[in-house]
Order: sequence, then structure tokens, then C-alpha cells
Amino acid sequence: MNENLPPPVPVPPGWRGARLRKIGGTVLALGLAGAGLIWWLGWSPVADDPYALIVADNSKMISHQTQLLYGKMGLLMMDLSDDIQQPGTQAALLALFSAAVAFGCFHCARRADEDDRRR
Repeated sequence: MNENLPPPVPVPPGWRGARLRKIGGTVLALGLAGAGLIWWLGWSPVADDPYALIVADNSKMISHQTQLLYGKMGLLMMDLSDDIQQPGTQAALLALFSAAVAFGCFHCARRADEDDRRR
């Protein structure tokens, strides 16, 4: 049964590491470009938002009511939810996540090159 199969193609040394470095570079470049795009498109002047003044006036009342109903943890969750909706925070999270994935790819590429040198 194995007689009909062609012989396996040898993999050149450093091929896995080079592929992982390309993937890491692509993830990093796309992540940073996406973060920049989110940050650039997300910021709008306050004058364009008619509800910005209403929310600013009621924010103390809303935070006090939330703290009464849900305690300090509810207030913390509301603040966290508000912060995550900001484009700067979203851009920073995307940049950090893509940098972490790229670091993982670069680290695995280095390990793959070390394994190829041992063989």
C-alpha cells in the first residue's frame, strides 16, 4: 500500500521559523493598522453628538443611582463598560492583542529554528 505513494519531500531547514515570522509580522502590521484606523475613525467632535451634553449633566446622578443599586462593583463595571466603548481604549486593546500574538509567533519561530539546528 505504501509502495504507490511518492517519497516525502524534504523540508528545508528554517522553513517553519520563516513562516512563523511572516505570520507574526503580518499579524502585527494588520493589528497596528487596524488600531490606528479605529482610533482615527472613532474620534468625533463633541459638537456633533447632541446627547453628549445630556449624558454629561446626568453622569453624577446615574453613577450615584448605580452605586446605590449595585454597590461599588456595579459602579466599577459601569465605568469599565464606558471605558471600553472609547475608541482609544479599543485601539489600545487591539494593538496589545496583536502584539501579544506576534510575540508568540516570533517566540515559536525562534524555538523552531533552534530545533532545526539540533537536527
